[in-house]
Amino acid sequence: MMGSGLLGTILVIGSMAYLLEGPQNLFTGDKTPLEILKASYARGEISQQGYERMREDLRI
Repeated sequence: MMGSGLLGTILVIGSMAYLLEGPQNLFTGDKTPLEILKASYARGEISQQGYERMREDLRI
């Protein structure tokens, strides 16, 4: 029974996110891959070396 309450909560939150963001790009918005990469670097999720390597990969 407890699992159904958690599942219901997840479904409600997911539905709200879908309605607010729409079906396209639910998690990234209208950001380009480079903008997403810059944001990841700014949050400290990747190193400077990783950022530069991925940035070069995106310039193909």
